[in-house]
Amino acid sequence: MFIVIDGLAWPNRSRTTSTGTRLSLVTRDGDPQDWRRLRLAWACPAQVPSGTGVARQFELMNLLVQGKISTPAFARDWLSARRTSLDNGERLRESFERAMNNVFYLLDNYSIDPSLRNPSDVSDEALIEGVRYALEDLSALDGKYRDS
Repeated sequence: MFIVIDGLAWPNRSRTTSTGTRLSLVTRDGDPQDWRRLRLAWACPAQVPSGTGVARQFELMNLLVQGKISTPAFARDWLSARRTSLDNGERLRESFERAMNNVFYLLDNYSIDPSLRNPSDVSDEALIEGVRYALEDLSALDGKYRDS
């Protein structure tokens, strides 16, 4: 069962309005809809279901700043997860999308093959620092939407 809170559908959660009305979202024939069919836009990482492309991107970002994945592996896997996200029609709200796009723009200027790097390309250190900044922005979004 999905409920709608602030325009977002949440699986397996319940919420009652101030008037005591239980919020739910079902199809006309009574079947619960899932996030893929609803085409919802997530506002923060805490709202992203596991198994999605965005969830994988976020996981990879954390692995990178923790030093558990190399920058070339991060770049390849993150871009693959982005493609999955786009293919699945996963959507993000503006602030969330901006932080993820900032990582994409860094990767757009990053050469996975060190032998092909130019002095103007993003370095490994700059990529890690940029991802760290994006994670800080995303953490702030989690705090903003946690109690919504």
